[in-house]
Amino acid sequence: MKLLVVLFLLFPFFANSQDYTTLKNADKKCMKRYNKAKSYNRSGDYDKAIKELNKLLKEKPILIDALILKASLEGVINNLKEAETDFEKVLALDAAYSTRVYYELAAIEQQQKKYEEAIEHLEQYIAANPKSKKRLQRAKRKLRNLRFVAEAVKHPVPYEPISLGELINTPNSEYLPSLRADEEALVYTVRRNHQEDFFISKKKDGVWQAGMPMDDINTPQNEGAQCLSADGRLLIFTACQYPNSTGSCDLYFSVLKSGKWSKPKEIKSINTPAFEGQPSLSADGQYLFFTSNRPGGLGGKDIWVSRRKLKGGWNTPQNLGSPINTPDTDECPFIHADGRTLYFCSDGHPGMGKEDLFFARKSEQGIWQTPTNLGYPINTEANEATLVVSTDGQTAYYATDNPDYVPQNGRLTNFDLFSFDLYEDARPLPVTYVRGQVVDAASDRGISARLEVIDLKSGQPYTTAYTSAKGHFLFCLPAGHDYALHVNKKGYLFHSTHFSLQSENDYNHPYILEIALEKLPQINESTPATSKPIVLENIFFKTGSSELESTSFVELDRLYHLLTQNKTLRIKINGHTDNVGDEADNMQLSIERAKAVYDYLLNKGINPERLSFKGYGETRPIADNDTAEGRRRNRRTEFEVVR
Repeated sequence: MKLLVVLFLLFPFFANSQDYTTLKNADKKCMKRYNKAKSYNRSGDYDKAIKELNKLLKEKPILIDALILKASLEGVINNLKEAETDFEKVLALDAAYSTRVYYELAAIEQQQKKYEEAIEHLEQYIAANPKSKKRLQRAKRKLRNLRFVAEAVKHPVPYEPISLGELINTPNSEYLPSLRADEEALVYTVRRNHQEDFFISKKKDGVWQAGMPMDDINTPQNEGAQCLSADGRLLIFTACQYPNSTGSCDLYFSVLKSGKWSKPKEIKSINTPAFEGQPSLSADGQYLFFTSNRPGGLGGKDIWVSRRKLKGGWNTPQNLGSPINTPDTDECPFIHADGRTLYFCSDGHPGMGKEDLFFARKSEQGIWQTPTNLGYPINTEANEATLVVSTDGQTAYYATDNPDYVPQNGRLTNFDLFSFDLYEDARPLPVTYVRGQVVDAASDRGISARLEVIDLKSGQPYTTAYTSAKGHFLFCLPAGHDYALHVNKKGYLFHSTHFSLQSENDYNHPYILEIALEKLPQINESTPATSKPIVLENIFFKTGSSELESTSFVELDRLYHLLTQNKTLRIKINGHTDNVGDEADNMQLSIERAKAVYDYLLNKGINPERLSFKGYGETRPIADNDTAEGRRRNRRTEFEVVR
């Protein structure tokens, strides 16, 4: 049985063998014409070379070397059918004469989308164990990709690309898009006159406006491959050949202040003499992904990540390793706002041929799963690079040089920017964003403030940020968690808000807020007896009980710190309920809940003379008790400053 298998594998190399002529036994006239064709080939005049070979083959139709050269040249000038026919003639003369014929024929068949035939010929090439080990490795890689392609084209994914329009896409190359979390600002790279610069576009009535050069940052050197922070106020980018830089291409950052971008600064804790570029900042600002070919990687360019230090700066970067990185090129990372879905491009994973787009998810245990090719026709035999996905996960933006979509400037490859609806299986985990402004309650003018978002289950900060000078802010919240937002400013009472993102209704829309901060009252005889009540949105009790849930401790400690930082401050804690149940029972429950907060602060060491409490039951509703949301708002704990 084994002998039969061996004979079957070897069969193509001696089947259908016929008499033919080689250069070794060709006459001088044939050699002269053949060498003339080779001379035309070396000078790039392929048409004349083929014309010379046709004359030769008319006289000597079985000169196998001339037939091989002609087939190769037909492939070069894209006469694919002629090239395929000529290579098949060679195999008919002697399948074993040149194993390279199988390799080149497979390439010709692939270009014609004859994937099954190309796979068969590559398998025959590999089985012949060719002398060129480099070409053998390329063949194995091509075979892996062709097997992927053959299946991918049978099962295309939904894909309808839409150009970002003539206001964005020009005869130049536009690529490497980056978005603000609310999808209202787009920064991208433009290559013009052999130089890369940044452009920014704003969306108006759902249409991207003309991109404008970011002259605060652009220089005569190359700037590109950038990312925006979720709020659009931090730009991290790649700059090459900057004066006094650490390497050839390094990471820099710039901050938007009062409408202008600051002078770029190098991120020295990350940069090395190697290439560092293509950054992607996580929505919480804690992780910076980037591409580098520094030592310690798996191959060419790899994807690395660095975590932000508690007191600023970045920790030593770590290689993402397998299964994300391969011995080939893995680059252009984009970490979605969910913090667990990574999109990137690679030619090291099975794909359509050149660089393809992939996504990978991180498990709850922090382990990256095997990457998934985004599929055909999102990926093609052209280059697809740098995909970013909107916060809601529904829209993808990317650049391609696919000639089916992008006009080419002669022989110059051109990239344009497109968007498309991302099919469901490739979408990230649900995320929403919170956008708003912090204002002074008395003047209604925007003020700068510190924001801290706490994951209530873990009690740990999710993200910390500052508003702009006019109080504007924007941050993202992954679904599946409960969060507390605390807003603080010196001289003001703090504000708290609660976000419960457990169901689709909670995260299928953004939150738009205006937060009014009350100034700390100056207590004197003319001060009102009580200030406006401040609702403690993140105080929770067990149902029908005055027992505090552990998720309340973050908010209670915030109140405790307010009292310790303002030694003369005296407060009254108020408890309220909805109108469900007996009125007397509700009154008693509200008293007990207010007392539970009072007791917590006493146990933390606050002087009892500074504290009081009162229950109001269902007597002071702030919303309609006829709806579930209204009843939720009425069940509240609050405090007010007293004289």
